[in-house]
Amino acid sequence: MNRSIQEICDRVAENRKIVKKASVGNMELVRSAAAALIASAGQDADLKKLKECKKILRSNQGWLSDFRGHSELIFISKMAVQSNPEQYLANASKVYKTIRGGKFFTSEMMALAAMSIADSGRVSEAEEIAHKTKDLLAEMRSRHPFLVDNDNTAFAALLALTDKSNEQILAEVEACYEIMKDEFPMH
Repeated sequence: MNRSIQEICDRVAENRKIVKKASVGNMELVRSAAAALIASAGQDADLKKLKECKKILRSNQGWLSDFRGHSELIFISKMAVQSNPEQYLANASKVYKTIRGGKFFTSEMMALAAMSIADSGRVSEAEEIAHKTKDLLAEMRSRHPFLVDNDNTAFAALLALTDKSNEQILAEVEACYEIMKDEFPMH
């Protein structure tokens, strides 16, 4: 195995041990993803910082918040690698409100989409990106009503972050679907 890949794998494994201490009751996959997020930022997990970020998150988001569901550890980990975790959460919260757009029924996927937009450094463009995300999601849902729902919001947000037009994005998504539909029937 390539030396740099081995180093990354070792870092993820060590980060996972720390992340596990900072989280109780999380799924193993979420812990591994959190550890990988921290490693991908080129950092080692810091138990103290993770706990501080958990306090910040919980003091700023209610217990029914989409930031505090199954993905809470992901948000905490993303905050922990920031130089200013409070500002990062404030930015993600601001974008989330824009994406939510007054909807009563929301999901963690909207919060993850907000995180992606905040990560891109395009918080000032949140309104346009949220609109593009909603348009993409609506069109994908109209084309594939049994395959696409609000759980795809985070994926639509990632697509909306590209400089491509909605028509270009939808054409590429549809082309990928055509390639994969026979290989993965009923998925």
